[in-house]
Amino acid sequence: MDASRGDAADVTDLATDGTAARDIVSEADAGAGADVPSESAVDVPPDRAAGLDSGAGADAGADGSIAPRWTSISAGVSWNIVDGIAFGGSDAWAVGVGGALHFDGSRWSATDGIGADRPSGVWGTDGAHLWTVTLEGNVFRWSGTVWTPVATGLRGSFQAISGSSDRDVWVVGDRGFVAHYDGATWTTIPSGVTTLLHAAVALRSDLAFIAGSGGTIVRWDGAALRPMDATTTAGINGLWATSATDVWATCGGGVILRYDGSAWRTVASPTTQGLYAAWGGVANDVWAVGFAGTVLRWDGGRWTLQSPPTAQPLLAVFGTRDSVWIAGNGGTLARWP
Repeated sequence: MDASRGDAADVTDLATDGTAARDIVSEADAGAGADVPSESAVDVPPDRAAGLDSGAGADAGADGSIAPRWTSISAGVSWNIVDGIAFGGSDAWAVGVGGALHFDGSRWSATDGIGADRPSGVWGTDGAHLWTVTLEGNVFRWSGTVWTPVATGLRGSFQAISGSSDRDVWVVGDRGFVAHYDGATWTTIPSGVTTLLHAAVALRSDLAFIAGSGGTIVRWDGAALRPMDATTTAGINGLWATSATDVWATCGGGVILRYDGSAWRTVASPTTQGLYAAWGGVANDVWAVGFAGTVLRWDGGRWTLQSPPTAQPLLAVFGTRDSVWIAGNGGTLARWP
């Protein structure tokens, strides 16, 4: 997740059998005491999808606060949505194992060109400059009418994509895979790690953060990726940044980390459920989502639980300053307010 959009992209650590992170949920990353589904976190059958509340109004939050209700806007799909991005009330995108969806302000519709690939991340500077990556190791770019494959020469299972411009794009994936696009050429960048990398956030050409299993975080300084002390061994599933001195990491077991420009520190969290993604419009209004329908909100001073619209795992949060989308298992899509 980055300063221009929220990369909220993954659900777990690497399985012992090498299964890609988006294909399972491990108990370690779901959180202590969580009921881990036996099915894939990405492939839960549609009859397991929980219903959503809809309409205006407010619910009492877990801390007694009054929380706005979420509105369900169904896309008519049952596959799990793992990432999204919004550029305005009439231009939002969501991707998952079934393809890519676009919201035009009134309804979600499917888009063409990705074929049988399973998108795992989406990023762009605006609705005309949009990229998605897939678990099959492919990169697609939106042409305005259809997704077109990009010749990269890269090999891997891609988990997330981020960038600061069309000349500064990052892709991360399995076994420590990292690649960078400078507007002309894709280059594999040594990460110094072999763990599964779940998330990336790029702020500018000389500053990006990449994170993944086992508390792995590396930082790009314009010349190389340097290891950082995350102060945790929890799997890091999501990254979001509002500036170089305000970076969030959402982790397994409800762990939340914040980077202030000098060090990563643990921030008090009101949940032990695994957290998969974070996004915020401004520094004092950040959202995080996770296992069992967990929704958290940061007000500049603390994180509080919000009334969830579903008990399904929520894998993505994205939006604009005026509205927030959450998405997850079973085609779950809900918007606030």
